[in-house]
Amino acid sequence: MKALLIASGVKPDADGSIPDHQKFRQHMPVLTDRVNIQGNLIPDGPRANRYLAMVPGRASFSNWSVEQRYWHDAAVPLADLPAWATAATEMGNMLDQATQDGVL
Repeated sequence: MKALLIASGVKPDADGSIPDHQKFRQHMPVLTDRVNIQGNLIPDGPRANRYLAMVPGRASFSNWSVEQRYWHDAAVPLADLPAWATAATEMGNMLDQATQDGVL
């Protein structure tokens, strides 16, 4: 999602983070909801829907929390990893397609 934000013109801070004042400075799952509701990240509205349809797995991050980054490996919910990997792959493929199409 961060790659989509940056490709869509959200300027990161010098350290690579999304600036505090940005409406998209959120963690999953709030970020996914914000992109869905306040999106307009991909120029050309009709095409935006096409590209967002290419990442149906983004909803799988609804059970992800920022605290999981600091959990011991044994505490990570292994059952969720395949869905998260699928969503990440979908996002990468969508970004590649939008870039190839000249949209991003």
